[in-house]
Amino acid sequence: GVQTCALPIYWYKFINVSNYNTRPIKYLEIGTFYGANAISVHYTYASHPLSKLDCIDAWTFYPEYPEVTQVQQDQIYADYQINLISAGCINKTRTFRGFSVNVLPTLMDTTYDIIYVDGNSLPTFMIEDIILSYRKLVSGGILVVNNYDVKAESDSQRAIDGFIHVYKGNITILGVQYSQIFIRKN
Repeated sequence: GVQTCALPIYWYKFINVSNYNTRPIKYLEIGTFYGANAISVHYTYASHPLSKLDCIDAWTFYPEYPEVTQVQQDQIYADYQINLISAGCINKTRTFRGFSVNVLPTLMDTTYDIIYVDGNSLPTFMIEDIILSYRKLVSGGILVVNNYDVKAESDSQRAIDGFIHVYKGNITILGVQYSQIFIRKN
């Protein structure tokens, strides 16, 4: 079955859609699942016909998340592909089925306008994804990182804070809303 959802409206508060949808952009997403967020970006920020979407997800069994079996992951991957076809963005999307730590180094640096990091939320994986993603952003590019909850100090938030501390001279925090932080590369 087709699964979609609208891009959270609060993205517009931090990322002005009119700065992106009138020209080709490159978008990267880590942790794609059914593809709902990538499809929402296709309709908004990447609506230009020459825009490109790159999606990374392993769609595999994770011992840390035993409730989702490999059979279920394979079905989610199949649904993801159907969703891209239904949304009309299969031709502007490259899909990398693998672990982000292996895929990200193969992608060109300073390429992407917007990167959404929503992969494995364990802190060691998060910090790797954020640092590797930062290298892939163009100057002025936007990094959106999920699992940043200012109310509950979590290990994932500490990983993000570690990145912010180390890169503070090179980034601007645009804001935080609904456990997502918006960071611009200076």
